[in-house]
Amino acid sequence: MFAPSGSARLVDVDDEAVVIDEATGALFLLNATGALVWRCLDGESSLGEICDDLCEVLELPCAEVDEQAAALTTSLLELGLVVDLQERPGAFDAHIHDECGCGRVHDDPIAEVDERLLVDPPSP
Repeated sequence: MFAPSGSARLVDVDDEAVVIDEATGALFLLNATGALVWRCLDGESSLGEICDDLCEVLELPCAEVDEQAAALTTSLLELGLVVDLQERPGAFDAHIHDECGCGRVHDDPIAEVDERLLVDPPSP
């Protein structure tokens, strides 16, 4: 189970979203599908459950959704933008998820999966 780190915030920008790491000031662009996956990382659902729901809603092959969601989540973990609650029990407590107090929107449907879910920020 994964959840946003305490310093990561999502800001919607048109059809995409930007994750802001408030600890470092770094910005990371997510396409619409990446943003949808991000919104599902609520600390309560497993990645498998999230992928099953996305496959059903988006009517896409589960293997494709599983692969892309796993790659995105791995990247987000490496960047420190999400935490694995199974490895760090209680880590979600630092980021209290109340009635959308985190600023995320949880019902933003999309129509297709883009080839890249995470785009690295441009080099300065």
